[in-house]
Amino acid sequence: MIAGEMIDFLLTAPFGEHPPPSATHFGFRFGAGGGHASRTLMLDELQTLMDATAHSSPSPEDWRRLCVEDNVLAKPTLHTRGATLQRLREMYGMDDKMPLFRVFRALWEAEKEGRPLLAMILALCRDPIFRFSTPVILKAAPGDPVPREFFTNAFMQAVGSRYKESMIDKLVRHVGSSWVQTGHLRGRVHKTRQRVAVTPGAAAFALLAAYLLGLRGQALFNTVFCRLLDVSAEALLPLVREARRLDMLELRESGEVIEISFPKLITTDETFLTYGQS
Repeated sequence: MIAGEMIDFLLTAPFGEHPPPSATHFGFRFGAGGGHASRTLMLDELQTLMDATAHSSPSPEDWRRLCVEDNVLAKPTLHTRGATLQRLREMYGMDDKMPLFRVFRALWEAEKEGRPLLAMILALCRDPIFRFSTPVILKAAPGDPVPREFFTNAFMQAVGSRYKESMIDKLVRHVGSSWVQTGHLRGRVHKTRQRVAVTPGAAAFALLAAYLLGLRGQALFNTVFCRLLDVSAEALLPLVREARRLDMLELRESGEVIEISFPKLITTDETFLTYGQS
């Protein structure tokens, strides 16, 4: 691999070498930039906004009013309020017209324990910089130390010539904090890998992300989204069955053949679009 050659798992097998035609419609983002260039996952801010809009469908103007005029995030300046909203939009979309965010909101309200993993999955769909850091997490076993140079090396390999050393250092700080927020790492200075506790909603969202990109059947279980849930495909299946019981997805099993669909989370038209992805 040549230093500076972007390593984006959404542009490798099993997804393919190019963004699917309808990926941006669903809310996926590609390129070399992303929200982690300036912030972390911002789970505290996201939680506050989601609490303020629970059981509603806020418009983009509603999000702006909450952040800028009402200052529900308690930011000290008008500039900081606007910049925070911009970063949240980069990371999550913050628009119910975007299928990924609409589903994210539904699953967020359906369960509390899986919220950090739901935010992780959506951020991975939308932030290439965050995606570049995933090999570090996937290579570490629970209990392994994860020094910052692991992330530095990953970024140098993925985007080396595009960013100055000071910017790489900034990216490392941001993604390190984000992986602590998701539960994959613990520790402030010296970080250690730990296993996350996956929930039915997180399992459903991980599968849906791959489904929107055109994958079907057993292939849904073999993507980075599911691997970051820290359980095997076999161990994930009972959680998928629970997600079916909770009306998050439909599951049909016949021997080793598995069929999964999401009629309660995405529309018929959106389902049709996914068949043109692969």
